[in-house]
Amino acid sequence: MLCIWVIIAFVILAAVVIYWVKTTPAVPDDGQMSRSARNSIALYLIVLAVILAYIIVRLFSVHFDDNQAPTKPHTVACATTPLAATAAPDIQELFPPFIKTATTLPSIRVLGCNFTAQSKVRFNKTDRVSEFTGEHEILVLLTDADAAATKPIYVDVVNADKVVSAPVVLNVQSPQTVVGDLFICRSVFPITEETRLLLLVILAGALGSYIHALKSLADFIGNRTLTASWAWFYVSRPFLGMALAVIFYAALRGGFLAGSPADVKAVNPFGAFTVAALVGMFTDSATQKLAEIFDTLFKTSDQRKEKLQNMDITTKVLSKPVVGTPYSQRVEATGGDPPYRWSATALPPGLQIDAATGIIAGNPTKVDQATVTVHVVDTEHQEVAKELPFQA
Repeated sequence: MLCIWVIIAFVILAAVVIYWVKTTPAVPDDGQMSRSARNSIALYLIVLAVILAYIIVRLFSVHFDDNQAPTKPHTVACATTPLAATAAPDIQELFPPFIKTATTLPSIRVLGCNFTAQSKVRFNKTDRVSEFTGEHEILVLLTDADAAATKPIYVDVVNADKVVSAPVVLNVQSPQTVVGDLFICRSVFPITEETRLLLLVILAGALGSYIHALKSLADFIGNRTLTASWAWFYVSRPFLGMALAVIFYAALRGGFLAGSPADVKAVNPFGAFTVAALVGMFTDSATQKLAEIFDTLFKTSDQRKEKLQNMDITTKVLSKPVVGTPYSQRVEATGGDPPYRWSATALPPGLQIDAATGIIAGNPTKVDQATVTVHVVDTEHQEVAKELPFQA
């Protein structure tokens, strides 16, 4: 879902720039780009850089806990000032920090500050059965429904005066899945390592294309050679980098470029990010490399000693039949994949062609046509037809 929102954000940004450029006074495609159009594209690239940098930093800051929960919780550190009546509860840690599907764990510990005997723990804003064990800990009973599906549970604490703590995510993981929290602005998105790698690759491809586009824009403006026809190039360039980076990433993960298919834990995110950024910067070279992979994968080599040749009927003419006189003549063919199957149309009455041998034979009763059409088909269903004239 997060990938979809990232793509939607880029599309909206590009659409705004396109609209801005289109509403500027019309300029011929080979004419100099107007100042307002140049400013729009420059602003688009700057905003794009800020968005890319922010999301990339947040992605690299995601921490993934392995599937082994810590054996003991961390020490809770609260302020030393006296507890105020309206002090907001503060969740510092959930122990364990995640649960697995179909778990038999009976409860989790909510650790933090400013808890009271009247504090209530909520899962997704629904009150849960809990036990107050001290101002720093509340024990919450789990149900089968909590571990029924791999979806995050948002945990918060409400004091008697309705003061609510900031929510903390309790992830429900499958035994093979590791989930971390991605913080974008004030939203929290559960994210797997595979999804993070894919997002890093997509954004790195866009960043590489952005660098290329920005350098190109600066060069053209500096040389006073920026024409209006280049507007679409700068708007669409990041999307091209995204697409190529994803294809290259899939080729790398699939083992097409080097080594064998890699598990997500064996992939260095910095390496994947660097390759994707270089693909975005040098799209021409990346495209040629993908073409090389395609040629290697789908190159054909026919090793048969006798390759299939084009089939042809070699007989040029037929001897002219005489009424009342027995007639016999073989029609010859070459190429293809014998044995052949023969047929003919417009044969004189009394004559017929043998389907297996191609021999036209019989006693003609009437001969009033000058030609006959012969057909031959081989075992590969290659068919040839030829009109043969009668010659005395």
